[in-house]
Amino acid sequence: QPVTVALRVDVSDATESTLDEIKTPALAFVDQLRPDDKVTVLAFDRGLSQLSPITRDRNAIHGAIGAAQTGRGTILYDSLDFTLTKLLNREPGRKAVILFTDGVDVGSRISMEKSLRTVEEAGIFIYSIHYKPPQNSNSVMSAGGQVIGGVSYRGDQKMADFYLRGIARSTGAGYYMAEGKKGMTKSFASIAEELRKRYDLGYYPAAPAKPGQTVKIKVKVEKPDVVVRARASYVYSPQKADK
Repeated sequence: QPVTVALRVDVSDATESTLDEIKTPALAFVDQLRPDDKVTVLAFDRGLSQLSPITRDRNAIHGAIGAAQTGRGTILYDSLDFTLTKLLNREPGRKAVILFTDGVDVGSRISMEKSLRTVEEAGIFIYSIHYKPPQNSNSVMSAGGQVIGGVSYRGDQKMADFYLRGIARSTGAGYYMAEGKKGMTKSFASIAEELRKRYDLGYYPAAPAKPGQTVKIKVKVEKPDVVVRARASYVYSPQKADK
C-alpha cells in the first residue's frame, strides 16, 4: 500500500553550517519513494513549519526542501507530538515519520517521557536519523541547557541518543547514525528501500486488553539468519482497534 511520509528536518542552529548538505540526501530520498507515496516536509526549530502540504507532487516537495532555512531553538518533543496527533492522524493507510535531528530538545512544553508515551500510542513508524553536529570547542552550556555567552547549544547527547533510539525501537522502525554527507545519504537510502519493501502483519489477541493498557509483543521466526524488526509493545485503543 502507499505510505504517507512526514519528513521532519531539524533546522535549529545545530544544523546551520551543514543544512545544504542535508538537503541533497533528503531530495534523493523523496525521489526513491514510489509515485503514489505522499510526503509532507516539516522544518522545526523554536516552532514547527509545514513547508509543503501532504502531496504526491514531487516538484512541490523538492521546492519545500530547498526552502528550508535555519533558526534557533529545537522544540523536538512538542513538534513531534503535533505531527503524530494532529497532522498524520487524519491520514488513512500506512504512515511513517522520518526524523532528521541531533535529538536535543530545547524549549518543549511536554517532557521526554510524555513524548515517548505519545509515540507508543500513535502506532506510526518513526525512523530516526541521528545527526551529530560538529564539535564546537567554544560552546559552554549550563546543566539546564541554556546558552552561556552567546555560543551554540549542543545539549545532552546521551539523552538525545536514548530518545532517538527509543522512538525508533518502540515503533518497529530503524535508528540511523548519520555522520557526514555519505552517512546521511546512506541512511535516507536505507529507509526509502525499507518503506518500499515492508509489509504489515496484524493479529487478534486471545484476551482483549483494557483501554490504555500496554501490551507486550514478542516476534520470533524459524528461519535462520533473518533480522526481525518489530515493535516490542503497543498501547491498546478501542478506537484504533475498530479501524
